[in-house]
Amino acid sequence: MVQKVKGLISRTGESIKGFSSDPINNLGFLIPMAICLTSIVTGIVTYIMFIVNGGYSSQVGSIKENGLDGISEGFTSGTTGMMVPGIVGKILLALVVAELIVMLINYFKNRGKGMRIAMIVDLVVMGVVIALSTVVFWIAVGKLVFSEEQLYQALGKFEGVTINLRAILIAYVAVTLVSVICFIVFTLITAECRWMVGYTALSLVFANIVMPLFFLILQNIIPLVSGAVALVVIGALIFFGIKIVASSGGEGGSSPSSSDSSSGGGSWSSSHNEKKVNTGNLSERGEKKRANKELVIEETCAYVPYFNRTLGFKLWKVHGMMHDYIASDNGIITREICSLEWFEKGKFHIYESESGREIKSSEIPWMKQN
Repeated sequence: MVQKVKGLISRTGESIKGFSSDPINNLGFLIPMAICLTSIVTGIVTYIMFIVNGGYSSQVGSIKENGLDGISEGFTSGTTGMMVPGIVGKILLALVVAELIVMLINYFKNRGKGMRIAMIVDLVVMGVVIALSTVVFWIAVGKLVFSEEQLYQALGKFEGVTINLRAILIAYVAVTLVSVICFIVFTLITAECRWMVGYTALSLVFANIVMPLFFLILQNIIPLVSGAVALVVIGALIFFGIKIVASSGGEGGSSPSSSDSSSGGGSWSSSHNEKKVNTGNLSERGEKKRANKELVIEETCAYVPYFNRTLGFKLWKVHGMMHDYIASDNGIITREICSLEWFEKGKFHIYESESGREIKSSEIPWMKQN
């Protein structure tokens, strides 16, 4: 792409320097380049106007004031609507007409007598069609008005003649299409004109689509970037939320200590009093969950992922109805892990999943309860 742009710039310079040696072909190349240059200059001017008129400041203020709603409110067509209409549109039209004239000169210069006559006939037909279309348009918009006397005089010549408007319209459309198609075919089958058609078409696409779209994106870059960041943040929150809920949801029946203690604290203590404390040896299932950063609660130990981190787990000491206990809290679900008595006596151990560090009782605050 860069090489093509460099090639066009280089050829433009060569066409200007060697203009006198081949003015027709050089003009055929320079006019499309002028169309592109006009659109670029117009885009830059309208962009400066957008900045001077406080376009970006307004977008930033809207986002600060209204948050996510301000992002959608910040999108604007800006000044891109000024790139084609008005004086710029007239300049582009004049350049296109000039290119067509150069193209026709090149056509008549390089084609034989028969093809020249065919093109002349086609141009005459197109001229008549354009003239009639212009007159009809002027009448429709009220720019051209006839008096009743003029109408009677004009229609009097057709007295007694049945006029089929539908047939006239069909014939008019058919003649228009045939003349346009013939013009396109005549130019495309002429090698000296074909490349001009291609450059002109590309320059018009560049001026009417590419440049307005580019500056439209540029003038909306703040809402676009803000919207993208907002989507990423929201997506991350949803992802971590689902992951945390999923990791918590699988632990409902995995802890005999929790279920037993919630139904009767005394029986929980007596049933496990003689068991040897496991200081981190997990079952195969528990090890897999720990590796997946899920909350693991087993008989004598628990592993807590993302302890005291954003979107992670917090631990609380809770005054229960039957007994005091340690609970995990991921912001969505609060779950009992073990009896506070067993935890403080060292009969139940809680570790950080990532580092394996044992969490001390002093690191766990009491939950405030109403």
